[in-house]
Amino acid sequence: MDSKRTGIKRKHGTKSIPRHIGGNNTESSEGVTRHQKHVTTSNAASQTQPAIIMKDGGLDADTLIEVMAVHPYNKRDPTRFDSAFQNAELDSKGDANKQEVIGVLGSGDYGRAIAGKIAQSGYTVLIGSRDPGNPQIQELVRAKPGCRLVTQEEAAKAEMVVVAVGADHYRRLPLGLLKHKVVIDVANFTAPPSPHQPSNAEMLQQLIPQAQVVKSFNVLSAYALENNVQQQAKQVPVASDSPEARRRVLELVKQMGYSPIDKGPLKFARDIEAIPLQLMPSWRKPLMVVGSLFVFHYLLLLFKYQVCGSIQSGESWRQKTLKNLALLNLNRAIAITSLWSLTLCYLPGVIAAYLQLAWGTKYRRFPSWLDTWLKMRKQMGLLMMWMAAIHMCLGVAVWSGTYDPLVWEPPFIASVDVRVNSTTLVTQEIPIYSNRMSLRGELFLTFGTLSMFITFLVGVSSLPSVGATLTWREFNFVQSKLGWVALLTAVMHDGLLGWGFSADDYAVCSLPSGAQYALIFPLATVVLKLLLVTPCLDGPLQKIRRGYDREKRPSAVHPLPHVTSYDMARRGRDDRTGLWHVLPVEDRPRVIHA
Repeated sequence: MDSKRTGIKRKHGTKSIPRHIGGNNTESSEGVTRHQKHVTTSNAASQTQPAIIMKDGGLDADTLIEVMAVHPYNKRDPTRFDSAFQNAELDSKGDANKQEVIGVLGSGDYGRAIAGKIAQSGYTVLIGSRDPGNPQIQELVRAKPGCRLVTQEEAAKAEMVVVAVGADHYRRLPLGLLKHKVVIDVANFTAPPSPHQPSNAEMLQQLIPQAQVVKSFNVLSAYALENNVQQQAKQVPVASDSPEARRRVLELVKQMGYSPIDKGPLKFARDIEAIPLQLMPSWRKPLMVVGSLFVFHYLLLLFKYQVCGSIQSGESWRQKTLKNLALLNLNRAIAITSLWSLTLCYLPGVIAAYLQLAWGTKYRRFPSWLDTWLKMRKQMGLLMMWMAAIHMCLGVAVWSGTYDPLVWEPPFIASVDVRVNSTTLVTQEIPIYSNRMSLRGELFLTFGTLSMFITFLVGVSSLPSVGATLTWREFNFVQSKLGWVALLTAVMHDGLLGWGFSADDYAVCSLPSGAQYALIFPLATVVLKLLLVTPCLDGPLQKIRRGYDREKRPSAVHPLPHVTSYDMARRGRDDRTGLWHVLPVEDRPRVIHA
């Protein structure tokens, strides 16, 4: 065959098939390499014509169309492929220029807010109002690009309609126009409903049985929609009895920049509508734990310094109890509570590690109490940060040499004669404190400051808007590594204050000082953590966390077959020519090498 020909002329007036570049023979005139292969195909007249295959196994477009057209399973006019490609191109252009229209029934604050947010996602929004001629409403809607103020009847003609009115106004809507439409209900109850009362979305579905009612967007306020608050971190649940309607609304939520959550059928709309009525559900247990710790420590300090102290010193109980209750005792109780709260943030991880070592696997579920504890560490950490900030402010208010001689240089004692009256002088020794701190005091203040600001860094990184910008390694470093550094510096801060007390401090009701007993719980946690980083425990723990299961035998590792570059090239060729797999094996074209 002449290698300089650019194609093979088919009989019966068929068009020529161009020869493709690829192969081993070099053409002197073009300086390109050609590799000729032929495919035998049979047409309706059982005529065999060679076809050209590229070196990588792919056929040119004309040969592919002709082979597919003559197959008994695909006997159609070959021109249908060209028209199909042209139609697909036209459809893609039409989709690019087409803009879906969404109607919003309600021109109030929430209706305008959600309409503007939907319009920002590339939709055309029709805001339906009972009074579209109102100049005030027209001015407000004019500030929303992509939105147009129309009547409710005109807005209800859209394929997807958002009902942005209260449940009391459902019957005033053009319900007849909402049949066979995707209707999104966003209404909420103003108070918790009775257990047997249906949800707003279910009531709307009863009014429009032929519509596809979807419950969504009720967890977003008008302020959040207007100002893009909690954009990516906010989860928006979606519920509907129609899977197709639910899918379309899930896509809409995603395009608006929120995280869609598929809740399933419309009966779960009751749970969705209960979300805005909840008052800090994830904070209740952390608040109870931290509040209980604070009450315990405050009562313990009150019992030691006020009750027992007044008994030992013989002072009036009423006079003694009124001293230092609002500032000194409060500051001590808050300091101890914040240190214990920080410890409670990292102790459950230590307990979980020891349980995994005992079980020999990471696939066993933790006990419910530990699982709950692990899930509320973020809230406890933020509460700890808040209490530590209060402790820092109160510490500045009471900070002086007379407050804690342990961290200040010893005072100078001056003997002075104090005039009691015009004829009597009394000699008294008055301490004069220096404005310089001791080495212990400087370290005490340094470690406290470091712990405070490291805690601020850990707390800020736990916010969703900040955590979303961090990689997993960065987030783990801040939350775990820096978190433990914050706990260690806090222990050093308290230990420097509590170290050096004499036995007289235990004489008050046989109780240690607040700075000493506050160290018991954190030190025990730190010791347990240090044991986990030893090689004898860290090695097995990391092995378990990589998937090792002590109770299961490791699966046999079979050697991989030797793969040559030819095999890899053949795999790539098969992937690119996957269209041939639509034909039965016996009917596929036969490849003839030139």
